[in-house]
Amino acid sequence: MLTRILCTVIFALLPVLATTGHAADLALNLQYNTMIAQAGSPARESAASMGLWDVYLLAVDNDPTFQADALNYQADLQKVKQARAPLLPSLSADLDYARNRDEVQAPGQPFIIQGSGNYTSDGYGVSLLQPVYDRGKILGYRQAQSQAGVADLQFAIAKQSLIVRVTTRYLLVLAAHDNLEVAVAERTALSRQLELADERLQVGLGTTTDLYQAEARFRVAEAAEITARSDLADAHQSLAELIGLVPGKLRILKSDAPLTGPEPDDVQHWIAAALKGNLELAVGRQNATVAEFEIRRQRAGHYPNLDFIVSHEFEDSHGSISGPGRETTFTDALLRLSIPLVQGGAVVSRTHEARLRHDAAQQQVETARRAAERNVRAAFLDVTGSIRQVGALDRAVTASESAVEGKQEGFAAGLNTNLEVLDAQRDLFEARRDYLKARYDYILNWLRFKEVVGELTEDVLKRAGTWLQ
Repeated sequence: MLTRILCTVIFALLPVLATTGHAADLALNLQYNTMIAQAGSPARESAASMGLWDVYLLAVDNDPTFQADALNYQADLQKVKQARAPLLPSLSADLDYARNRDEVQAPGQPFIIQGSGNYTSDGYGVSLLQPVYDRGKILGYRQAQSQAGVADLQFAIAKQSLIVRVTTRYLLVLAAHDNLEVAVAERTALSRQLELADERLQVGLGTTTDLYQAEARFRVAEAAEITARSDLADAHQSLAELIGLVPGKLRILKSDAPLTGPEPDDVQHWIAAALKGNLELAVGRQNATVAEFEIRRQRAGHYPNLDFIVSHEFEDSHGSISGPGRETTFTDALLRLSIPLVQGGAVVSRTHEARLRHDAAQQQVETARRAAERNVRAAFLDVTGSIRQVGALDRAVTASESAVEGKQEGFAAGLNTNLEVLDAQRDLFEARRDYLKARYDYILNWLRFKEVVGELTEDVLKRAGTWLQ
């Protein structure tokens, strides 16, 4: 209740506090902190500093999507046990109890006992069946083992997807934080430029147009800062969605983080690596193997089956009008050979269906192979292009800083207009935003490159974590 009262008072004072630059900072900070608290209310909050690896470990335990993938993986592995069960001995038992009524009528035959009577009977039976040879069941078991291989690959893909999701959302928070810092710096610089324009107007050195231009840019910067604060709150909540708690302070990217390209710098080498290691392509090949087993399993419908059966039965029938009671015991051991003769063409049809599905699976393998090659080329170019882009934007920031200094000096000397200074400042802050974003894009491109060539593992993520401070 006290927190709600304080928040109400703070929001009521925001319009008053926002009348000065320092007060505006205070108001926006209070508003941002309140949004963070509200956004994180469903989850726990963490005050500890976390790195990329720490966040990943939390996501492994708390991300619902990954947990669902893990449970589905465990469920898929049960199919192997289910396919093996028909090859193992099966034992069954049955009990029976009955109430019976006999009625005998024999008119004109005095030597036959006539009348009616009730009696009970009970018994039990035990049967053991052991398949000796059943080609369909044997192939079904081997097919289930191949399907388990598909499940292994799909779970590995789920792990790769989690690594990319965690890194993407982690860097989204860092990028949103950087964007807020740039927005604050831009608003501060434009605030100073607005003050200069007002001072020059007061002493007769400036124009009303200069003042309006500076004020328009300043108000746009204020709006951009508010948006940046909202984006940062949303980025925190996006990461909290994965790890189950609102992250505290995150380790940021080092200014000297290495930007290295693929080694060797040969796209054909990496295409060859992807054709061996790409998980999506491996899933397609494994599915084709499963489909091939299905052809053989359906064709096995023409083969004979041999079973070994042992059965033991006991029945106790109590005496009645029809005769005295009796106990009967049967014990049998036999080999049963079943030979399919005519099945209405069902086996032929199912085999043809399986063959067509195998051909379709082969086409899907080709689709995956072509997609892997295209994705490797694109990812290779993204990584190498990101490195050049970061370098170019770094130089652009340096040049823009020099341009702003020159325009400001020229403005003080009357050589440049206020609009030229404002344009130079705009270019500088855009270059800073682009530069910071390009560094994060490089990391994501590097991870996606590792993913398409089949080398994205937890060790790769740990290496990316060393780029943080």
